[in-house]
Amino acid sequence: NVTKDGSTMKNNIRERTDFLAKQWGDAEKEPSETSYTVYFDPAGTNWKKIYVYSWEYVNNTVNQLLGEWPGSRTQSTVEINGTKYYTITIDPGYTLFEPMIIFNDGNSGVGEHQTEDLRLYNHGMYNINGLIGTHTGVYTTTHNNGLKVENRTIYCDGEITIYNLQGIAIAHGKNHITAPKAGIYIVVCNNSATKLSVR
Repeated sequence: NVTKDGSTMKNNIRERTDFLAKQWGDAEKEPSETSYTVYFDPAGTNWKKIYVYSWEYVNNTVNQLLGEWPGSRTQSTVEINGTKYYTITIDPGYTLFEPMIIFNDGNSGVGEHQTEDLRLYNHGMYNINGLIGTHTGVYTTTHNNGLKVENRTIYCDGEITIYNLQGIAIAHGKNHITAPKAGIYIVVCNNSATKLSVR
């Protein structure tokens, strides 16, 4: 029965998106004025995993912005001028005054396993030695499941559907699709769901 199958599929997708919304937050939002996107070039390291630890001191208290050490692991990458950078967005939801950041492989040890304590700059491009520049231009993000995002266009080899964080389908296509506006979406490509921040 087509109606039953369609209903079952919608329910399955709704359940998945509800689960993902609980894991990642349930309010669709555009990247805010309080968010920081950073890029890390692992050249010169032999790190198998990339973690990002970020914090700031407020009234003699340490606010950890990506959890306790070693922070959050990032597997998203972007290609900028032919170089692959790992990228992550930090959004505490409030204005930061003197935020700091450390890139690491999950262990401690400046030079071998982590960078020094570095100042966090929005759009900052870093390597093992520290800040090397900033980037705000066109870039391509590659996710670990093969999805690619270039500005607002999402590329996927097969059927692709974009959902908002409430689980409502807002666009469908094949191989590529453009999000209607910047924001956070759940993208289902060949039955695999991924949360994407689209700028």
